[in-house]
Amino acid sequence: YQNFLDALNTESTKKQYIYYLDKYFLFLKDQIEDIDKNLRLSHYDQLIPRLANGDPDNKMIQKFLDIYLHYLKEKHSRTLVNVQFNALYLFYDMNDVLLNKRKLSKRFPVQEEANGGDGYTHEDLRKLLEEANRKTQRKPKQKLKKISMIYFLSSSGCRIGGLIGLRWLDVTPYQNCMKVVVYAGTKYSYTTFISPQAVKALNDYKNSLFLLNLNKSDFIFGHNINSLTSLLSRLVKSAEIRTKTKELTYDKPLFHAFRKFFETN
Repeated sequence: YQNFLDALNTESTKKQYIYYLDKYFLFLKDQIEDIDKNLRLSHYDQLIPRLANGDPDNKMIQKFLDIYLHYLKEKHSRTLVNVQFNALYLFYDMNDVLLNKRKLSKRFPVQEEANGGDGYTHEDLRKLLEEANRKTQRKPKQKLKKISMIYFLSSSGCRIGGLIGLRWLDVTPYQNCMKVVVYAGTKYSYTTFISPQAVKALNDYKNSLFLLNLNKSDFIFGHNINSLTSLLSRLVKSAEIRTKTKELTYDKPLFHAFRKFFETN
């Protein structure tokens, strides 16, 4: 475990990679008896089971990662799975474990760009904002979170995988806009900007959190993809801006339609 920590050069990368390794460890700890009844997990070094000669049991470790990948791909985009597996790859690389990364990557979820459908329109965004205001009048923090998320996604072009990893320290003022570092601390890191309207919405949301002793390392919109998906799905459904196609999918992908709006406006 110490080898892994020694390889993390920045504070943001350290926090993010430790978080993803923790998730992997807790998942395996819960599943380990189904994998091998003779194995027990109580500390991180046990993520590297050993053969009788002391060498890493590469086949067992590959099995660990296969099972975890199967779990992740049902819940997350290819981008987010990539980011999480980069943390796990680093942990094993720093402990001289040979992995068949090519075999694993072949089973990652398909690219998000495979999502078909249209982008949201200006009218769709107007309806979403109207619905966010109407639905949460008695919950001002929730209202401001929804409004900020709508402006943020449509103004930044950020994908859901990037959104759930954003921390307050990743956004900084820039002239009359705001600079945003997406996937900060990873090799997928890139910079985008949000509009003055989105800046105002984000600041209003941030100010509503002031009494909660906000920390710059806190996640802006939370780090639970299921929670954010559920929140936006309910909002979009209430606003009635999507319709089902013959294939029983929607004409506009839930999150990716924001990126399509961004790319065409």
